[in-house]
Amino acid sequence: MIIRNQVDDAEFLTWLAIESKRYWGYPDSWIQEWRPILTIRPESIVSYETFSKLVGKEVVGFYQLNAIEEPAQLKHLWVLPNKIGTGIGRELFTHAVDRAVVLDRHYIHIHADPNARGFYEKMTAELIGFAPSVVQEIAREVPIMEFRCPEVYPQINTD
Repeated sequence: MIIRNQVDDAEFLTWLAIESKRYWGYPDSWIQEWRPILTIRPESIVSYETFSKLVGKEVVGFYQLNAIEEPAQLKHLWVLPNKIGTGIGRELFTHAVDRAVVLDRHYIHIHADPNARGFYEKMTAELIGFAPSVVQEIAREVPIMEFRCPEVYPQINTD
């Protein structure tokens, strides 16, 4: 089941985002530097489409979509580390696309973690560029992905 989040979920969603980011093996010092962008604020839950996936009573992932203007921006999509690779990310992404379509958005832009690029390509998002990023004086490039929202959601490549 996928449910809309409430403002009092912000602290837990922040924890989930941080734990999911740790999955990629980043040093804790990097995680601490990224904490401001991984923090889910109550006001963003009010302003953006914020939904969580439940398995039983456990929240196993969430996304946050800014669909206020075109293109929509997928601000967050995080899955608990022990649930990565189980289809939860695909289910959340599909739900985000459905919400974008309902809100008459035709594109979703994603500043993806480099490790998540393959996931978004599997979801049929295309690489449209790179955003420069620096963490602890180390230059990185963050892929910018674009997903074109169809009138009817396409079959996602699950290979």
